[in-house]
Amino acid sequence: MDLKKFIKDQGLSDFPIGLGGCRILEYNFDSCDYDLVVFDEAISDKQIVSFENNLITIHHASLSEINTKKLLQYDKLNILQDDSWNLKILLAKISKKRDSLFSDYAKNSLIES
Repeated sequence: MDLKKFIKDQGLSDFPIGLGGCRILEYNFDSCDYDLVVFDEAISDKQIVSFENNLITIHHASLSEINTKKLLQYDKLNILQDDSWNLKILLAKISKKRDSLFSDYAKNSLIES
């Protein structure tokens, strides 16, 4: 599938974008949708769009995110576009602090339960 064309058609060319979910794993299934994380600073619900007989879920995100759970979800994103290098920097920071993020997330989960 031509994700670059999808990004252009949706008017998302100005934002850093990563591909996540089961499509970035070594083993994926045809039933996996494409999870695009668009760092457009928008606070809106995810959108599910059909494109070239595939489902694409668009998640809106912020490069200044501090929520541990969300940061862990961004870990290992495949960068599709990042002209400013801001997404690459964020992912490097997440990778460097992965262990402490998991620890923080576990503590928060215990407190919430």
